[in-house]
Amino acid sequence: MTESDWLTGDDPRPMLAHLLGGWQTTLRPGAVREPVDFNRRPGVTDRKLRLFAAAAWRLRAARRGGEDWAAREAVACRAEAIADGLAEAGDWAYSWTGYGPVQANAAFAALGLLGSPGVPCLGLPGEADLLRDVFGNVFRPVMLDRSWLTPTVVAIARRIYDDRAFADMPVLHDALVEAGCTDEAILAHCRGQERCPECFDGPEGARVYCEACDGSGRKGWVPLRGPHVRGCWVIDLLLGKE
Repeated sequence: MTESDWLTGDDPRPMLAHLLGGWQTTLRPGAVREPVDFNRRPGVTDRKLRLFAAAAWRLRAARRGGEDWAAREAVACRAEAIADGLAEAGDWAYSWTGYGPVQANAAFAALGLLGSPGVPCLGLPGEADLLRDVFGNVFRPVMLDRSWLTPTVVAIARRIYDDRAFADMPVLHDALVEAGCTDEAILAHCRGQERCPECFDGPEGARVYCEACDGSGRKGWVPLRGPHVRGCWVIDLLLGKE
């Protein structure tokens, strides 16, 4: 997988395979195919995988509609609680699909929603965007300068995380700028932008802008294609969550 594949992909399954370093499947009699992950890339934790699964479940519930929305939302909330160590994983009430984000194996919780490689995509439009929000651009790791973690920055990030107050991301942007943050990837994400996949790095590291970016003045950043969700890589980075 290349950086362009990661930034533009609509199918989250090869993206998950990249994060897990590939996966194997086993088939038990009467059971679904169960992925066994191995050789995970740095930062690919059970917590992150489960939060992606919860976000994907919530997206599917919203698009499905129906009177059982509250029950399906309860599943997503429980998965988030499991991710944060506030509840135990395991089989729990989920009835509208054969898979769910509350299963004991966090990789299975994520992959089970999506099927397996080599078959038509079972994911919904937008699930790859959720994966990018949780894991960021895995081809460009971001280093945090702890001097940016002022009490104001941490308090805003904590409120956004606890209350899912993602409308306050621009407020976080301003607080980070005031704290001296100069990392453009962090600031752009707070502004609702992501790296343009059509721009590229020149031979000496200078960014070469595509015609659209150069002509518009956006200089290599385009609007985010998806929403922020719990597990957003910027919020996790600021709060020290893995």
